[in-house]
Amino acid sequence: MATTAVSSNSWGFSPSPGLNAVVPGWERAVRRGVTTGYGGKGVSYVWSAGNGHLVGDHTNLGGHTNFYAVTTVCAVNDRGQRSEYSEQGASLWLCAPSRDGFVSRPSILAPYNYSRYGDFGGTSAAAPTVGTEVEFVEFVEINTDFDARALRDLQMELVSPSNAVSVLSVPYPVSDPDAPRFGLRESFRFGSARHLGENLAGTWTLRMSDHVRGGAAGTLRSWNLKIYGHRSTPGAPEIAFLSPGRGELAVHWTAPSVIGASEVTSYDVRHILTNAADKADGNWMLRTGVAAPGSLSCTVTGLLDNTKYDVQVRAVNDRGGGAWSETVVAETFPNRAPLPVGSLVGPDLQVGDGVTISRDALTVDEGSTGSYTVVLDSEPSGSVRVTASVPPNTDLSLNLAELEFSTG
Repeated sequence: MATTAVSSNSWGFSPSPGLNAVVPGWERAVRRGVTTGYGGKGVSYVWSAGNGHLVGDHTNLGGHTNFYAVTTVCAVNDRGQRSEYSEQGASLWLCAPSRDGFVSRPSILAPYNYSRYGDFGGTSAAAPTVGTEVEFVEFVEINTDFDARALRDLQMELVSPSNAVSVLSVPYPVSDPDAPRFGLRESFRFGSARHLGENLAGTWTLRMSDHVRGGAAGTLRSWNLKIYGHRSTPGAPEIAFLSPGRGELAVHWTAPSVIGASEVTSYDVRHILTNAADKADGNWMLRTGVAAPGSLSCTVTGLLDNTKYDVQVRAVNDRGGGAWSETVVAETFPNRAPLPVGSLVGPDLQVGDGVTISRDALTVDEGSTGSYTVVLDSEPSGSVRVTASVPPNTDLSLNLAELEFSTG
């Protein structure tokens, strides 16, 4: 990949109306190529759309031609019309000249066999002609989880907030609708290049209709979108919750739905005192690379005890840091310093094994009421007893002179 600028692929799955998924290793290899290949500039992958239109094939049914990092190319004839065999689909980027499908129409001449020329057709001929003209741009990935025995009974469409429609799958009569390759009982990825330049904010709708009466019922268990932008950074993650500790906050978040021009490579976290007078960007404490792409949590340490902090998270890709999340506020725990077993604090408070006492209430003013906070640092083995006694000749009284903690 270090010396390859354009990878033109005039091959694919055999034409059929069934689904054809790719192995994860192929996706990883192509993703690595577009992000780090060709000396860091990225490899442009071009793929022929396929010649299976007349047998019901569709570019969104194949894992090569519906992938965000691939430029899928269809074929047109000498009049600029779609060649009869060329597959359709929302994952198409552009078309290029090739054979029409009729013998009487002109075809493409291509060099082969030591500089002699011959007939070259199909989408395999269209793909190489655009190989040096492509650049990675916006793409919408639709990830679905189906339990459908007859997927080709369905018309599937993605509708954007601006009401632009991407056709993901069209009904097609198959000879054996119960064959495994025509059903979908697992996750499958569809793709669309039809939403370039749109404002992505708003409601996206996955619309389905069943066009076969009396056919098999199906269930869409779940679906989600992943949106790739043109030379853009990721959208904002969402902080799910913060878990406070002594001098630390554990931060948990969800991945952004818009990842930008490439996959997320890491996450950054920043924090600032909630009561800070100036919360300009330069005054936040920034911690970079706190989590790898597959991790959605980190623990921020070195904070003050018993203090409120504003916390934000952002995703990072090859283009840089994305938008910061909405601020979430959390307060760290107060400092409760552990005391040695048998030590005395306050009015003869005896400390047992595994117990810490807050130092916040050791002084009781005349006429007021004070309290001690007893905290188990960890689950003790056996029983732990805390006993308090009032020194003689004082006006202090105890509501609870003895506490005992037992574990089973």
